[in-house]
Amino acid sequence: MNEWWTQGALPLQLSVASQGSDWAITVDNRLDTKLTSVMVALDKRLYNFGDVAARQSRSITVRKGGGESLDSFVQNNGGHLCKWSISGRRLSATTNSGALPM
Repeated sequence: MNEWWTQGALPLQLSVASQGSDWAITVDNRLDTKLTSVMVALDKRLYNFGDVAARQSRSITVRKGGGESLDSFVQNNGGHLCKWSISGRRLSATTNSGALPM
C-alpha cells in the first residue's frame, strides 16, 4: 500500500502568513529525502519554491499576485498531467508500484 495512506507523522508541514502585499511561506520537510522543484498553490496562483533538503525547513517571501496563474499552469501542463495519470494507472496495474514515469 502507498506510504501516503498509512497512519503516522505527516511528511511535511506548510505554513502561510499574509504580510501586507506579500505571502511568507514555510515548508517543513519531515522526510528523509530531499523534495525537489516544490511548488505551492495559493489564492489561484502557483509559486516556485525550489528544493527543500531532507529533514529541513525553508522559507520564502513572494508577492501576492506573483507566480503563475493556476489556470495558465493547468492549460500549459494539463496534457502532461493527463499522460502521467494514464501511464501511472497502466504502470500500477502491471507492477503495483504506482510510480509515475518522469
